[in-house]
Amino acid sequence: MTSKAKKKTEAKNSKKRTNLTKLPDINIENIKNIRITVPQIIIALLFIIYIVYFFCLNIEYTVDSNEYIAIDGFRFLTGDLHRYRLPVYPMLIDIFRFISEKNGDFMLCVFQLILSLIAIVAVYKTMQCISSSNTLNISVTILYSLSRAIIGWQKTFLTESLSISLTVFMIWGLISYLKKKELKYIISAIIAGGIGAYLRAVFALYVGGIFVFLILKLIFKDKDENRKNILKGILCSGFVIILIVIYAGFFYDQYGGFTLSDSELGQHLFLSLEQGYYQSADDEELKTVADIIINNTNEELNKQYCEKLDIYYKELYGGAYVSGNFPVLYRARCYIMDNYDRDRVKEFVAQSRKAHKKDLFDFYIDSAAHYGFSSYKYVPENKFIKRMMRDFDTVDPINENLIQCFYIAIAELILLVIFIIRKRKINWLHLGFCGFILVTFMLSITGTNGEFARTAITALPFMYITAGYWASLITKTNLQ
Repeated sequence: MTSKAKKKTEAKNSKKRTNLTKLPDINIENIKNIRITVPQIIIALLFIIYIVYFFCLNIEYTVDSNEYIAIDGFRFLTGDLHRYRLPVYPMLIDIFRFISEKNGDFMLCVFQLILSLIAIVAVYKTMQCISSSNTLNISVTILYSLSRAIIGWQKTFLTESLSISLTVFMIWGLISYLKKKELKYIISAIIAGGIGAYLRAVFALYVGGIFVFLILKLIFKDKDENRKNILKGILCSGFVIILIVIYAGFFYDQYGGFTLSDSELGQHLFLSLEQGYYQSADDEELKTVADIIINNTNEELNKQYCEKLDIYYKELYGGAYVSGNFPVLYRARCYIMDNYDRDRVKEFVAQSRKAHKKDLFDFYIDSAAHYGFSSYKYVPENKFIKRMMRDFDTVDPINENLIQCFYIAIAELILLVIFIIRKRKINWLHLGFCGFILVTFMLSITGTNGEFARTAITALPFMYITAGYWASLITKTNLQ
């Protein structure tokens, strides 16, 4: 290489080095124009609280958690459905455990945390579509985020955390659509509801509610609303409903019931066994079997039944027996459900409940009035956090319970009727809040009995957004 060529190469390399070390120009004016708002600071603080609280908690495993873990999540892809559990949660557990056998459970909890943080932002964005008051919007966001019934589920191996977040995303999509009339928002709501339908059965009714809402929207269309968007929304929600119906068809083929799961029948049977209602049924054989397992009226048969069930029970829960009467009642329920015709069991339960209508009514009302959503909260081991939570309990004016939920839904129904009479048109927010809360309330109480303080938790986001809407009407800052 000639000296001339050498110099040329060195000059080229030197230029490259200069370009690499040269920093991009920073526009100071752009930095000055970045404004951090009070709501952004508060939401950031809420994020910090959630993250700190998350790391103060241990992963909480319950009896239901063990069942979710024991299920092969990928069995659903082959059409092999589980009798009591829907596919989303078992599949998520298996996916994260496939990624990391050691840290899969923690990764799932982190995933739940991320969704709950996004849900906080979604609550604020939803309120921005309802009210022009930033103070009101951020106040509702704070109340929702720091609710004793909301915070803490992220570290629990149950469907609650995901279902709360999906409910918030669905509400955000629906209310954003009402405000902005854009297709992407209604599609977002349908997707959230569709995913939720394979997590918890109540979401199937939510999707049905969206479908009915869009049909009504087509009939009572606003002048500035795009008819094509409504039709696309109807097609999309209709498609999701068809998928749900197909799943119910597979379930019918395997278990004899056209439903998404047999958890409702199982819970009704459990309550009948627990409360002794089954003694009023006509089916003497099933009554005898229940007596043998629960009351050990025939020691030899009891031993046979329990040996058979113990194999199943130990495989399912890894020997993690629950204290008290639950294992015995669970064994009785499992044996009857797995060894007798579904229609026969259904009739047995119906007769048991029919003979105790008043007892059932008293049970539901008493439980609804006394069991708050927060009765299922999990408190961390950290002593400081424990004390802080205890102190917070004594000053927190909000006692979220199902009877309040019912009152809010009834109030919304009354407001809807008054609005229709006075304005001669539908108030979509009143209709939606009333419909969704009532559906959640009634399905959870009648379907899951003593578990409803936990299973009705998807009503909470509706309650907080409804309260925010009422506040916007009182302060005259409502945008809807």
